[in-house]
Amino acid sequence: MLLRLPEALLPKGFTPGTAIHIIKKPAAKLPINEAGLKDKTPYREARLAQKNRGDFWTDEQDETLRRLFHNGVRLGALAAHFRCKPTKIVVRLKQLGCLGEV
Repeated sequence: MLLRLPEALLPKGFTPGTAIHIIKKPAAKLPINEAGLKDKTPYREARLAQKNRGDFWTDEQDETLRRLFHNGVRLGALAAHFRCKPTKIVVRLKQLGCLGEV
């Protein structure tokens, strides 16, 4: 019988016996850009996709959110419309009294 264990679960310096097979996880490699540096473009794109991150809600946005929510627009569509995470939408709806008390 062969026991397969992920390398991450083993203590440092562990010497496996013949009945133990260590599963090595390949390191995630970022693409290299022209300057020879690791390209973090996916991270930048994800940050830029959340255009409203850290911004305050305007009265107009609050009214639009209320209207869309009461018209039955789904959470994912609201998050896409306001370009933010669904959790931000839920928190704002609670603050506006649309989902009960905060």
